Amino acid sequence: MIPSIALGDAFEYIRNGMSVKQSNDGGGIPITRIETISDGTIDLNRVGYAGLQEEDAAKWFLQPGDILLSHINSVEHIGKCALFEDSAVKLVHGMNLLAMRPKRDLLFPRYAMWAMKDPSFKARILKFVNKAVNQASISTTNLKTVEIPLPSLAEQERIAGILDQADALRRLRARALDKLNSLGQAIFHEMFGDGRAPQIEIRDLGRVQTGSTPSTKVPEYFEGDIPFVTPGDLEVDAPVVRYVSEKGAKNSRIVQRGATLVCCIGTLGKMGMSDQRSAFNQQINAVQWSDKVLPEYGLYAMRGIRKEIIHIGKGAATTLPILKKSLFEKMKIRVAPLYEQKIFIDRVQEIEANKTVFTDALAGQSSLFASLQHRAFRGEL
Repeated sequence: MIPSIALGDAFEYIRNGMSVKQSNDGGGIPITRIETISDGTIDLNRVGYAGLQEEDAAKWFLQPGDILLSHINSVEHIGKCALFEDSAVKLVHGMNLLAMRPKRDLLFPRYAMWAMKDPSFKARILKFVNKAVNQASISTTNLKTVEIPLPSLAEQERIAGILDQADALRRLRARALDKLNSLGQAIFHEMFGDGRAPQIEIRDLGRVQTGSTPSTKVPEYFEGDIPFVTPGDLEVDAPVVRYVSEKGAKNSRIVQRGATLVCCIGTLGKMGMSDQRSAFNQQINAVQWSDKVLPEYGLYAMRGIRKEIIHIGKGAATTLPILKKSLFEKMKIRVAPLYEQKIFIDRVQEIEANKTVFTDALAGQSSLFASLQHRAFRGEL
């Protein structure tokens, strides 16, 4: 049985960060914010600025070995943590993240990080989480009572080394998959960008529709098997959440398989392709392509103007980013001859086949890592 220790006894301190108004371009020394650790690492591209100089914030500088933990966030993100290790970087500990400094005679920092990333740790802190309407929180007082396993320092280093290696392999596979995900768009630009294919307005290439939502006061509208697509269903590897009936579909908008769906209100530029007859809500504009555009090609052509969609939509004089249908359908995409579109699709399908192999390999490595993590903090590694 591995002994355990309360966080309050294992860390020199667990404290809140410097409270100061931040911006993206305030200059000075960077300061952490919630999104700095959103991917479980310290991301220096996701920091804030407040015009701070060294004399303003020296006592708030992070030191190598400090752990940042999210204690005010949505429930699923409470407990997310990351380890600061770069001695060459000056980074201020900002509000809405806790900084935790391990007692080095008790805790090896990388071991502490992995122990706090273990799902069992998240389960232990959940009972202390206070839930509000838009966010949840955990107090430092309660957090200090939560325990983590405490083997010898030598054993901590051994466990951390094993998990580091397994995680490095998993991240390498994930980065390779990310590169494959962006390769299709790179090939599109190589084949058709920089004037290699003419630009044509979307309205001349197919039927453009803005979606609508059937009345939620009529339950029978949502008791069917027709996918009802919302922005949350775009660009995710998960099935559609809601479905409508034939009656519901008549009170919405319908596209057939192969249409490109683009979010034009709110999260601008999210897009996907319908894989069957589908309904969709009012945040989405859909293009049912004519015989001038192959569906798979149309999706990549639309992705090629994603930045323009975002730019125009954010320029609208409204509090919520919006790209009206009248502007959307006048936008232009590059349209190559059909035989070139087919060549492009064949190349993309080869990439998709490789992605399947990499995705399966990543799933295997993630499963292995989860197994190692489970055993590591139960004395079974």
